[in-house]
Amino acid sequence: MARIVQDGTTTPVEVVYVGGRFQVWKLPDRYTVFYQTMNIDITEPEASELAQDITELDAEVFESKWLEIFDAFLDSL
Repeated sequence: MARIVQDGTTTPVEVVYVGGRFQVWKLPDRYTVFYQTMNIDITEPEASELAQDITELDAEVFESKWLEIFDAFLDSL
C-alpha cells in the first residue's frame, strides 16, 4: 500500500484507478483525483458515487462521465 506524508504524519493511500487521463487515490477520509496538473479532493456525497462508478462502470464510460464532472468543476473556479 502506498503512503503519503501530510503535516508530518504518514497516511496510507490506495491507488484505486489509473486511467489514460486521470488517477484516483483513496485516502481514509476522501478520494483525491489527479487530473491535468491539479489534484481534486472528492468528499461525500460525490465520493460514494465515485466509488460505486469505479466498480460498476467500464473504464471508458467511467472516464467520460467523471472527466465531464471534473471539467465542469474546474470551469466554475
